[in-house]
Amino acid sequence: MTKLFLVVAIFFQLSFNTHYDCGFDDGKYDATVKYYNPKTNYTAKYDLTVDVEDCQVTVIHFPKGGKLDNTHIDPADLDEDGDATATDDRYRKWVIHIDKPE
Repeated sequence: MTKLFLVVAIFFQLSFNTHYDCGFDDGKYDATVKYYNPKTNYTAKYDLTVDVEDCQVTVIHFPKGGKLDNTHIDPADLDEDGDATATDDRYRKWVIHIDKPE
């Protein structure tokens, strides 16, 4: 019985440590970012650079040097298509699509 418990415990440990592979390596990527402000109903679309770490968008960079990082957004999970959604500390929504190189 102890051996069975040990095998089951190891199986569960390994299953929790399985790393999700979204198909994007860590690094900077060009992305199309759609912005929505629910307070004003303003929407916009930008071509920006984003940082990806462990299949999450962690930083959105703006052309004049500004950025949304972990002080403004939580890391946003990236799917296999290069899509992620983040909400910032002012409840604005950022829909991110990484432009895959051709």
